[in-house]
Amino acid sequence: MLILTGPITHSCKAPLLRVLREVGDIPLLVVGRCAIDGHPFGKGGAQEMPDLPPYQKLEGCPPTPEAIANALRNQHQE
Repeated sequence: MLILTGPITHSCKAPLLRVLREVGDIPLLVVGRCAIDGHPFGKGGAQEMPDLPPYQKLEGCPPTPEAIANALRNQHQE
């Protein structure tokens, strides 16, 4: 599983896509508002990247450690 935990800046878009191509078909967990939609920065989230593979998102700013652990456990069971 790859876990995205922050906003996707302009300079990290290409490297992120390169990593995703390298690791192949693994689950992607997008954790927190920054990673999901770039909040509070206004942009830079996974929602702005149509090239990303399907992903599970975990809401929160930030999500609690318990919520992150549960998301990891649930992903592992799927």
